Amino acid sequence: MRYYRHLWILIFILFCGKIFPGQLKLIQKLEIETLVKKIVISNDTLYIQTPEEILLFTTTGKEKGQIGSIGEGPGSHKSLKDFDVFKNHIAVADYFNRINIFNEQGKNISIIKVKEFVESVYYLNGKIFYIAKKFIKNKDLGFISQISLREALTEKIIKTFEDSSLIRARIPGNKKYPMPWFPNPFCNRLIILSSPERILALSTRENSFLEIGNNSEKIINLTYNFKKEKVTSKDISRFFNQIEKTNKRQVEKVTRDSVNFPKEKELFIGAINWGEGVAVVTSIGELLVFSRTGKFIDRFDISTALKELSMFGDDIDGFTENWIVLSGNRLYISNSDGIILVFQIVHTNYKEKDNR
Repeated sequence: MRYYRHLWILIFILFCGKIFPGQLKLIQKLEIETLVKKIVISNDTLYIQTPEEILLFTTTGKEKGQIGSIGEGPGSHKSLKDFDVFKNHIAVADYFNRINIFNEQGKNISIIKVKEFVESVYYLNGKIFYIAKKFIKNKDLGFISQISLREALTEKIIKTFEDSSLIRARIPGNKKYPMPWFPNPFCNRLIILSSPERILALSTRENSFLEIGNNSEKIINLTYNFKKEKVTSKDISRFFNQIEKTNKRQVEKVTRDSVNFPKEKELFIGAINWGEGVAVVTSIGELLVFSRTGKFIDRFDISTALKELSMFGDDIDGFTENWIVLSGNRLYISNSDGIILVFQIVHTNYKEKDNR
């Protein structure tokens, strides 16, 4: 009897020291008949970015309205790139040098004109910020692509980053185009996340992130030993097959031979806000949750959901941070075809006190 008592004590100690993975329960499946580029949940409203406008739905899938449209007049945009929702307002990024601000009824209340082309838009501490991307001259490489985070009203540059999403490659005739034009395989992709109090900058090959606040910034290390995967010949074939599938034309041999592949893949492929913390998505379908201080707290398996939505392997398309959203205790996972899976978090080790 004493032996069994000691055994139960040992089991209790072992289990108390173990972090059990978080658990998700599928509670809803929405099918929106439109091409989805990004989703945002705010005030029980589902905002969906399509190629031409922002559509509003209830969280049960009933359409509520529309924000903006293609055009050149007030409230219109020539090329819809991104949007953000804040304090019952919606900021819509038009690639051609402007940001439209709407109220929740869809009325255009202001227009911010900027100097640079607008890639994405963010809200922080009562101000609108945007990402601009441009080519700058480089002595050795001809031109390189640079990303800058700017305050919209003043055009002040807050932070600059090197854009590694494109590389220079040979074109038929064995000539090297002076501008980066070909997708960079397994690159160190920059991910920008925002909330009302901060902007986060993560790079997919680095186990740290930059937190930008009100007149301050700091680097926070992620306390996790990421598994490094090697790039295989199968990965290389899949990379070119996906490009050919997307562009509907063959990649010339001279171009293939000029592309250099890294030895290892990126540490993670996407990231999302998670309360005051952050969560990253790995290539094997793990959602790893970290506190605001970078402490690893929880792990969710979303591989089945990603496979069901065809967001794995040959069919992966776009950036997962645009299609995965946490709202309260619910996790929304979408794909570009308008299928949205809604999960309830039934168990998690994450607590907001872990951020203190």
